[in-house]
Order: sequence, then C-alpha cells, then structure tokens
Amino acid sequence: MIKTVIFIHGFENVTLEFETIENAFETIYEKTWGFTKKECVWEFERHNGFLTECFYPSDKYRKTLIKAGLPEQAIKENKKDTKGKYYGGRKWCFSETTFILVHNENVIESDDEEFEVIALHGNDDELRERVNLYLKSLSREIKIGSLGIE
Repeated sequence: MIKTVIFIHGFENVTLEFETIENAFETIYEKTWGFTKKECVWEFERHNGFLTECFYPSDKYRKTLIKAGLPEQAIKENKKDTKGKYYGGRKWCFSETTFILVHNENVIESDDEEFEVIALHGNDDELRERVNLYLKSLSREIKIGSLGIE
C-alpha cells in the first residue's frame, strides 16, 4: 500500500492510500515538479519515498482531498495570466504552503538526508517541523515493527 500525506500550513494533515505508486502519481502528479510521472516513480523508488512541495492540484486531486477531509478553503481558484490561462496550467491552487510525502506503508529511508532536504527548501519552519516529526515517528514505527513489538 502506498501512503501519501499532504501537509498544508494551517490545516490538519490529510492521508490518502493507493494500491500502487503509479495510481498515486496518476492522482497527485503536478507538472510544476519538473518531472514526468515516470520520473516521479523513479525518484520514489530511488529513495523509498517522494517528498516535494505542491502548488496546483488537478480537479481530481482536489476532490479526492476534500473527500478525505481537507477543508475547501485550503484550495482556492487559481489566477489567470494575461492570455486567460491559469498559472501552472491548473484551475486550482493550494492557499498555503503545501508539501506531499509519498511512501510505502512499511518502508522509508528516513536516514537519507537528501530525501528529507530535497523539498524542504521553503521558509515555512512550522511545516518543515511537521514533516520531520512525521518522518521520525514513521521511522520509529517501522523499527519497532521490525522487532515484532506492538
């Protein structure tokens, strides 16, 4: 099972689950990341996880997040440029700084500094701390689970 955790400044984390990594990126993918969907999958496989900032969710992604419990005010209608096209090519944008973490349910290489630092370049210290705390707690859960302790 693939878990995606969406961290939005000022809102509770939202967790989505997908059967495969391809299904996850089919819903959450954004062109603004600078990767194709296939490259996102490769990045995920390389680090046993994928962490990046989000900007412009698709309508499918927006509806999935709202259905999962995210308040509608966390996503707003995007602005149009002078030619009438939406910035980022999407009608919707996140209203606050947003990060997404995609990981296997039971595996993550949280000791990999590059994995943690890649997307945490923003100035939002509160959000950065939330992501780091989540990664640490996930790492502990995995280690305890590997010892057979519940």
